[in-house]
Amino acid sequence: MIRLGSTLLIIMILNGCASHPRVATKRMEVGEVEYGYAFSIENIFPYLWYRKGISDRSDIGLRVGLPIYGSGLDYSRLLYEKENKWDMLNIGWSLNPNSNYDVTYYKFKHGKNKKNQQNPSSTWMGIRFMYIPNGISDKTSSRIGLLFGRNSGKKISFELGYYH
Repeated sequence: MIRLGSTLLIIMILNGCASHPRVATKRMEVGEVEYGYAFSIENIFPYLWYRKGISDRSDIGLRVGLPIYGSGLDYSRLLYEKENKWDMLNIGWSLNPNSNYDVTYYKFKHGKNKKNQQNPSSTWMGIRFMYIPNGISDKTSSRIGLLFGRNSGKKISFELGYYH
C-alpha cells in the first residue's frame, strides 16, 4: 500500500497540471488590496497571491509559488453587475512545468443574510479554457472545463473543477 501511495505521489508531482489564478471573490475598489496563500493539489506547494483593484471594473493579480509551481500573473475585468450578482472575465499566465495561458468566464453571486444585508459568503461557477504551448511532454495542449467555488467568509474559500 505504501508503494502505491508513493507511486501516485510521484506521478502527481511529475505530471502536475497547470496552475490557475486565484480571483477576488468580491468586487474590488480602486486601490483595494487582497493577499494570502492558497493550497492546491496541482501546484504541489502552497503559493502566495496578491490582488489589487486598478479601476472600478478591473483588478490584477500576482502569484508566487516555490520553486516555480503556482507562479503567474492575471487580469480580471468585471463584465456585468446587478445587485448581488456579477460576471467577470479573467485572463492569466502561469509559470510552471506546464506553463499556460488561460481564460475563465465567471458568474458570481454574493450571499445575503436574513436581514437582507450583505453576507461575506460568495458562490461562483465558471468555464475555463487553457492553452499549454509547450508542456512537460514537449507537446501543445488545449483544455476546457467547468469549475465551481464558494467562500464561507473572508479567509477561506475553495474551488473545484475539471479542465482536461
